[in-house]
Amino acid sequence: VEGTRQAAAEQAIDDLRSSPSFSLDIMAGPGAPIENVEVGVNGWDLKEGSMVTLEIEEPFLSLLSEEVADSDYFYESRPLPGNLGAGDYLLSAKATSVDGRMLLRELEFSVSDEGEVFWSMDQIDYRKLEQEEAVIIDADASWFIRSFLPALVLLGIALSGIYFSLTERNRSPRGLRVS
Repeated sequence: VEGTRQAAAEQAIDDLRSSPSFSLDIMAGPGAPIENVEVGVNGWDLKEGSMVTLEIEEPFLSLLSEEVADSDYFYESRPLPGNLGAGDYLLSAKATSVDGRMLLRELEFSVSDEGEVFWSMDQIDYRKLEQEEAVIIDADASWFIRSFLPALVLLGIALSGIYFSLTERNRSPRGLRVS
């Protein structure tokens, strides 16, 4: 019984935990021709109805602007524009977590004179970012009901059983009188 209560308490707290994951990836190996390179954005614990954007800065190019339909999972990919000239670029992705915080991921890459894309594959340590961004969100009435209603119902049944058994047992007999 003690282990069950402990597990229930941990589950209730876990329901309040927001650990958004949001990543930005170039989906090709370094040195790939620009026409074969796609950029992907994925995540979970993102706010439903919020926008996920993917942009190249300097010159500004919008690659993606999609609404999050399901907070459990989001994934989209887009090809890099084939008309990018040789130079250094900054790819940036933005999203909003379920608790309202802005999440930003940036990835620097370069295009060579031959039209090949290069970047450092270890620019972002996503495990570190996810640990830093994990928070406990505020409890609300729906969380309380979802987490504690079964326990409260069982407690109510137990208390009413105790009350009725004590009051009925100690009540003076009615009906038949023995003389």
